[in-house]
Amino acid sequence: MAVSEQVEDPVLAEAIADCKNMVNEGSPFYKALSKYPNLFDKIYISMVEAGEMSGSLDVILVRLAEFTEAAAELRSKVSSAMTYPIIMLVVTFGLLSLMFVFVIPKMVVVFESAPNLQLPWYTLALINISTFMVNYWYLIFGSMVIAYLIFNNWKNSPTGSQQWDSIALTLPIAGPVVRMVAVSRFTRTLSTLLTGGVPMLNALDIVRNVVNNHVLALAIDDARSNISEGESIAGPLKKSGQFPPIVIHMVNIGEKTGELENMLSQVSDAYDFQVKNKVDGLTGLMGPVVIVIMGLVIAVIVFSVMIPMFDMTSAFG
Repeated sequence: MAVSEQVEDPVLAEAIADCKNMVNEGSPFYKALSKYPNLFDKIYISMVEAGEMSGSLDVILVRLAEFTEAAAELRSKVSSAMTYPIIMLVVTFGLLSLMFVFVIPKMVVVFESAPNLQLPWYTLALINISTFMVNYWYLIFGSMVIAYLIFNNWKNSPTGSQQWDSIALTLPIAGPVVRMVAVSRFTRTLSTLLTGGVPMLNALDIVRNVVNNHVLALAIDDARSNISEGESIAGPLKKSGQFPPIVIHMVNIGEKTGELENMLSQVSDAYDFQVKNKVDGLTGLMGPVVIVIMGLVIAVIVFSVMIPMFDMTSAFG
């Protein structure tokens, strides 16, 4: 009851109070949590179940708190790092749209005042783009919305989701980061579950959903099948070709020495650090790149407008 009174979210507070009542009536704690799958996922329920069975629920809850904080920190790093480039792109697109819709049409009126003026091809191209945007802006906007809806529908379909997950891992810049984040989730979650006493096969069932990538999930499924037949986990992970060599090496050492949980935790810490450095580096690079691109585009627009203005000045002179 003390926890439910300290929680500010009314939905979570009500769920905790209900769980308390169920426990008082004799229901296991993990059964009470499983009543609210939207609030407590399979990781929580499985670890609480293992903690109740082993009599170490207090230790398990501490590990769950540490796991949740680490996962939230990783998500926060990636999210905050991507905010600045996205804002820059939106601002750049907005400025260019304003120039094409409001500024260039006014310059066209000036050019039309000189009937003998011969406009260069790049100025004509700029004017044509501006005219199209002014007259058919609804087509551009509608096409963008339709393209987004089609892409989103494809991405959320079973086939499209698998294809997108495969594409995401092979992207030139974002691909390595996507793989690092997935590997970090895999190693940290598996380490947390095994430390909490969850059996390996059950832990892999949970972990496959945590990586949030179909390609890696298939590799984990293969590993689970091999383990159920008495083989090691390192072999099928290596055979899949989806996990970095350092992960395979650490898992192999952990299986041989009986320190698999510790090895997985070390790999997760290392990959969290790499993700932070990689994302920080990409963020630091994206800002100047977007500024340079924006400057080049604006310079081209200014050049395309100023050259005819100079020609007009010379003609009037």
